[in-house]
Amino acid sequence: MTTNKYTEEELVEALRSKSRQGYEVLYKYFAPVLLGLAKKITRSETAAEDILQDSFIKLWEKADEYSADKGRLFTWFSNIVKNKSIDYLRSKHVKYKIQNPDDTVHYNELLKTEIAVDHIGLIEVINKMKPEHKLVLETVYYGCRTHEEASEELQIPLGTVKTRIRSAIIHLRESLKIKPGGY
Repeated sequence: MTTNKYTEEELVEALRSKSRQGYEVLYKYFAPVLLGLAKKITRSETAAEDILQDSFIKLWEKADEYSADKGRLFTWFSNIVKNKSIDYLRSKHVKYKIQNPDDTVHYNELLKTEIAVDHIGLIEVINKMKPEHKLVLETVYYGCRTHEEASEELQIPLGTVKTRIRSAIIHLRESLKIKPGGY
């Protein structure tokens, strides 16, 4: 693991061998998106941070249970975060519901795009986007904002936010050669 791009197999092997470097790489690339997922579900920054930490501990302890036959590493890990987030809500007697279906659709599209990468190079692709697309994408997905919140924060119309996100996702798909709805 000497370059800044790793195959999924290398990351899985690093986890299974308890490589600190592999764990740090996973944290660097997965934590922002997974923290956003936990925040969207729990609506609590503190709870989301705790859930993310617990999830990384579980990943460290249970790395041998991961099977590529059942799905990609990111999918497996995001399910751990999602389940821990829902468990948190249940412990607080809160029912989980989707706040805005559009947000979920776009979030799921980003996840599909991210997990389809054979190596961790997504950030390089994002950095090559038009600045206005990159800003909206980062605000919504890494900043854990709804489309409405991004519209307010960036002081641009809601329709523009949605259009830029869609354009950014199309750019990601084209750059990573991913078919719509596929891996």
